Amino acid sequence: MDLVGSTLPTEIVSVNFKIENAEAMIFPNPVQDIVNIVLESEVLGGIDIEVFNQNGQRIFKGKIDTYGTQVNIPATELNIKNRGSYTILYHNKIRTETLRFVKVD
Repeated sequence: MDLVGSTLPTEIVSVNFKIENAEAMIFPNPVQDIVNIVLESEVLGGIDIEVFNQNGQRIFKGKIDTYGTQVNIPATELNIKNRGSYTILYHNKIRTETLRFVKVD
């Protein structure tokens, strides 16, 4: 049964992927010049980040200072120069999360 109560095939309007128990997300996606990582809770002191390009090559590894629940990082600081698909591994003391996004011009 779909959201309108029908059991007949209906048109798909949108697909919303939600990761259960996710603590971070990238917004907006696709990214242009700034990578905004929105954290579910405040992280003091910084987060460890690794960035991989679409070929699986690590192009950045480092610690980013955080203040509050949002981190705004220029894409060039993360060595993201070309458009394409990227993956960020975000590490905190408890878990590692994978964030995927697209870079556009």
